[in-house]
Amino acid sequence: MPYITSWEEKGICWQLSGVVSSREIFEFTNAFYENPKSDTIKYQIVDCLNVERFELDEFTMTEIAALDYAASLSIHNLKVALVGKAPHIKIINEDYVKNSNSFSSTWVVKIFDDMKSARAWLSS
Repeated sequence: MPYITSWEEKGICWQLSGVVSSREIFEFTNAFYENPKSDTIKYQIVDCLNVERFELDEFTMTEIAALDYAASLSIHNLKVALVGKAPHIKIINEDYVKNSNSFSSTWVVKIFDDMKSARAWLSS
């Protein structure tokens, strides 16, 4: 399985690995929204440090950003940390940020090279 979902006290962390497809991104995103815990969390971490590559449909990041924008109307003050060091992974994360900003989401999204920096930002 290319992802592991961990619910934490104040948030959720997805650890992605290997080759991640659009279908899998929609799977864990939809499972998140179906869980009642999603209404009260303060952060999301998408750990892409072990991703070899993404195999995404052309509009995956736009669709995910649109779903998240809709959720931002009821889940307020959420921080999203996208963690990935490899240049080809950062491009995908930047695409999500660009799309999220175009929808004027209320969520604050930042990209990090490591988990330590991401967790420090989330705890501030």
